[in-house]
Amino acid sequence: MRGAGVCPARARARGEYRQVKSNKTTVVWSVLLLCFSGCFTLSDSEIRQLQRSILDTHRRVAKLEESVGQSLAGIQEDTRRTRADMNESLKNALEEMRRTAGQVDENTHYVRELSQKLDEIKYSIQAGGGTTARPAPVRPPEQTAAAQTPAATGPADTPRAPTAPSLLMPVNPEEDYRRAKQDYDRGNLELAKLEFDEYLRLYPDSELAPNAQFWLAECYFKSDDLERAVQEFKKVYTEFPQNAKMADAMLNEAYAHVRLGQNEEAVKLLKRVIADYPGSAAAQSAKIKLDALAKSGVDTSG
Repeated sequence: MRGAGVCPARARARGEYRQVKSNKTTVVWSVLLLCFSGCFTLSDSEIRQLQRSILDTHRRVAKLEESVGQSLAGIQEDTRRTRADMNESLKNALEEMRRTAGQVDENTHYVRELSQKLDEIKYSIQAGGGTTARPAPVRPPEQTAAAQTPAATGPADTPRAPTAPSLLMPVNPEEDYRRAKQDYDRGNLELAKLEFDEYLRLYPDSELAPNAQFWLAECYFKSDDLERAVQEFKKVYTEFPQNAKMADAMLNEAYAHVRLGQNEEAVKLLKRVIADYPGSAAAQSAKIKLDALAKSGVDTSG
């Protein structure tokens, strides 16, 4: 309705304005009728009184018009401020929603990495029989060569031939893996790529090779080289079957497919994680991602 939503002050001002305007019209017409009827004569005092009444009515009308104008201006200003406040509140709410969504994504990724590290620790403990042996200190090559060289039996002043340093470096897969993983954790992705790649070249059959392959793929994923990340994640479960990183590798490969716009491949991998690894943290993350894709309009029924 037209009158709906009008504030009381504005309605009251309009009512007073109409009343005064009606009174003014009544006075004017009364004077005109009396003047032209010829049925009476007005004294000077009555004429002055009528004039004062008319002037007073004019003043009241002008005052009410000013009051109504101020009320309308105030209403318009209040409306503008309310609208601006609502827009600002809506903007802040949307920004908070985006910030919260970003924090949820970061927390999900952080929890997933913690879960992966726990799986890695469990796998290492199981593979090592529950204990982790501390590597023996490695002596420098010259000390090793000196220790293995028999003592000279000739005269003391006979010069000895110089001993060539050993060209064989000590083999320590665990230390090489630890160093590469440490660089990854510190964000030195390019260096970690080289170290994990070298580790896989030197120790392709070691117990930590599947983990090294997984973190190599993660380096490419975090570097936004998504095509290469897909290839490297795929190697985790194709070249190293039955390892602790298979579910996480499939899940992360699915994430890479999503970012590449390859939703069909992503849905297949997410459903495979849920089916092959029920109850795992990776399966839970896969369900959440599938729901998000479905809500965004992606067909997840296939």
